[in-house]
Amino acid sequence: MDGFYAKQAAWDQVAALGMFMITKLRGDANMNYLYEDPQKLRGRRRKNGGKVYWKGYEVLTRFELQGTTPEGWQVYCQVVWRPPRGRSSGSVS
Repeated sequence: MDGFYAKQAAWDQVAALGMFMITKLRGDANMNYLYEDPQKLRGRRRKNGGKVYWKGYEVLTRFELQGTTPEGWQVYCQVVWRPPRGRSSGSVS
């Protein structure tokens, strides 16, 4: 799908159908790696493994090569997450 469709509403509709979506993200998409080191014994589990920098050699080293298309494109894969935007909208007493 085109990068335009990488929006929450599109993800929700595809998930409701029990399907997966492969899409292109913008070059400035704010994504983080998952934390992969051992977790601490107490407190909240760590989730953030560092920011994904899309331009540079780091992406090639932290993403796994899945194969090459017949057209010669290399396909890489990595599970990343989007941090929440802004503050929670909960009420404050």
